[in-house]
Amino acid sequence: ETVLTQTPDSLSVSPGDTVTLSCKASSTTGYLHWYQQKPGQAPKFLINQISNHPSGVADRCSGSGSGTDYTLRISRIEADDAGDYYCQQRGDLPPTVLQPCTTLDLVLSGMQNLVQRVTVAESLANSDHNIITFQIITGGRLVNKTNTITFNF
Repeated sequence: ETVLTQTPDSLSVSPGDTVTLSCKASSTTGYLHWYQQKPGQAPKFLINQISNHPSGVADRCSGSGSGTDYTLRISRIEADDAGDYYCQQRGDLPPTVLQPCTTLDLVLSGMQNLVQRVTVAESLANSDHNIITFQIITGGRLVNKTNTITFNF
């Protein structure tokens, strides 16, 4: 039985980053696949037979490797890339799916990519509070839904 070792166990990345995941097999296999899984969802097939993209998978994901050493590279990280990543081999029976996987967490770090749009609502004449509505946008994409905070004075 082929044993798979995947590194790293977890990664924290920012939008726009590039990440590389590694998968090492205990014996040579030419049939290594990569999957992404989000909580409560079925796994999504990312890379077929080392480097082939199934239809619908972004070109930002690429696979490479040979023999026993394989990598998955994801460039220009987006919010949708967060999740668990698995390598699987099918060249040896039984097929092996790695447990545990690599968990990719998306974090907002560094103000260089962060744009805050702040709108202060018009105060009513007898109001004792202001309402501030804000959105966080990074890389031209909305990161969170519009939020409203009420400040009492």
